[in-house]
Amino acid sequence: MSGPRLVVLGAGAVGGYFGGRLAAAGEDVFFLARGAHLAAMRERGLACEGRTPFSVRVNASDRAADAGRADVLLVCVKAYDTREAAEPCRAIVAPGGLVVTLQNGLGNVETLSEIFGAERVAGGVARVGAEVVAPGRIAHAAGGLVILGPPTPRVEDLGARFVRAGVACEVTADIRQAIWEKLLANAVFNVIGAAHAIDLGELVDGPLRPTAERAIEELLAVARAKGIAIRPSTIGACWDWCRHHPTFPTSTQQDVARGRRTEWEALSGALVAEAQAEGVPVPTHESLCALLRRRTEDGMLKRA
Repeated sequence: MSGPRLVVLGAGAVGGYFGGRLAAAGEDVFFLARGAHLAAMRERGLACEGRTPFSVRVNASDRAADAGRADVLLVCVKAYDTREAAEPCRAIVAPGGLVVTLQNGLGNVETLSEIFGAERVAGGVARVGAEVVAPGRIAHAAGGLVILGPPTPRVEDLGARFVRAGVACEVTADIRQAIWEKLLANAVFNVIGAAHAIDLGELVDGPLRPTAERAIEELLAVARAKGIAIRPSTIGACWDWCRHHPTFPTSTQQDVARGRRTEWEALSGALVAEAQAEGVPVPTHESLCALLRRRTEDGMLKRA
């Protein structure tokens, strides 16, 4: 299949899964990765096990220049790495190219717009349950939806490529709503699970359910103050996910368990900043930020 070169910046669970699906479908995909994961991808290719298995040989490097050019740059790194990882890609994104964030949290679109220009940047949301289980290997447990927006010819073309690759994709005129609905899942369920070291299933009927409900109400209040409508069905879908995947480790839980830096600054931290700007009290999220910060720092110190 001929077409644009898609460069995936960050080949972890999200970038590896969605980029791998595109590559397996015959798209021209180049991965920017690092470390043992990159070495395994170069030697054996990229493999996915679980719900949607695939195995594909890939082109990959830790140097942006090796990609040649990026007609589409899919940014899938952790939010705290956005600027450092994206800056080297400035020279390879085509003048008429498209830069899409498939990251968690708030602020990624704004950071990428500063680097590449707002006219080349689109928002995106990835909804998938996946994790890197070994170098070059991803496990896919559930989901697999990409939401892109706002609609432009380039965004519509990328959406069509996802669909041809068997990936569910929606293009929306209200990408802010999609980003904030994903934030609800992350800043509430993801963060509480990681901050309190509990499985998601324990939130459904456990003692921390009232905490989750308060966190939801606080987030909804901030969204309303910003003119963003979060659909009630989104809240129900989050609770359903906890029921149906009670032991799946969220991205922040995975990071805490491995002693890595977490994305709490772009999740609850960013929400607290937005709340302060709007004058909306969010004491539950402030407490979660403090708790997760301590857990993260303790884990990183023990690992050092």
